[in-house]
Amino acid sequence: MILIPKRWRMMPVVIAAGMTSVLVVGCASPTASDGEEQLSPILATTSIWADITSEVLCGEAVPSLIPIGSDPHTWEPSMATRADVDASLAIITNGLGLESGLDDIFDSARANGIQVVELTAVVELLPTLAAHDGDDEGDQSEDEHSEDEHSHSESGLDPHIWLDPQRVIDTIPTIVEMAIESGFDRNEIEVCGEEYSNSLRELDTEINNLFESLTDSDRTIVTNHDSLGYFADRYDLTVIGTVLPSTDTSTEANAADLAALADLITSSEVTTIFTDSESSDTDSQALAERLDINVVPLLTSSLTSGSESGRSYIELMRTNANAIHSALQHSGQP
Repeated sequence: MILIPKRWRMMPVVIAAGMTSVLVVGCASPTASDGEEQLSPILATTSIWADITSEVLCGEAVPSLIPIGSDPHTWEPSMATRADVDASLAIITNGLGLESGLDDIFDSARANGIQVVELTAVVELLPTLAAHDGDDEGDQSEDEHSEDEHSHSESGLDPHIWLDPQRVIDTIPTIVEMAIESGFDRNEIEVCGEEYSNSLRELDTEINNLFESLTDSDRTIVTNHDSLGYFADRYDLTVIGTVLPSTDTSTEANAADLAALADLITSSEVTTIFTDSESSDTDSQALAERLDINVVPLLTSSLTSGSESGRSYIELMRTNANAIHSALQHSGQP
């Protein structure tokens, strides 16, 4: 259980073992009665959403349930995770089945009156690559999504909304309202939310300007799993295929799909497969070696702890954009 005494509210907070935290603390948090310890009010499932939420909450520490460097598709909680959730007031989740290992814990949390906020419920969603290419599931509506929120692979909808800064901006009012309901000061939180939105708008403009130099023929990409749909949609790229035929990294590749993808890569003159730093890229590496093309790892699902390039959401997006742009810009060169 995470407890934060009042006297620590202006100091860096050390979180209990098993939790990953954005270690920045502001003064916008709810107050506790004299002599009482204060619960850490807000948690997030991933380090990316923890960082985003912390920025909206004026720098208040927001621990992430899934540790930095872990793949949320495959991570499994411990008993300590349930205790951490039980000690919280609200939890920011991505939803759409991304954190399926936490489903039972979240059901219990809801039953106990804890806010569980799913951010995929408040933005416009895109179909997965398979659904977009003609799978009947691609016609599934957002209402159907809410009825089947625990299985993104079955819904035909892509959960990776955080890879589009504009969609992150669209989640900020929901995060603000969650914080206010949890006792945070409305005036402070609304100001911080707007300031962070402005920072994300600047990031979006920066990435758009970066990709303006690419020609139409340089805008075709292949990825390890179906994770860059929102990024591609935002910055006018085209994902023509994935090594793992799913938005879920736990899916296995099969020989027939890999053979078809190899032909597509060759015919499209693609020179790079973009992989996920948080998960295995064995199949991508083998395919790239066979075709004599490059592999470029990206931070798709987690921040990093040892590098400035991925210690915040904004730096993660900037680093990914630069890596993608560099690979595509040189795609036509020998």
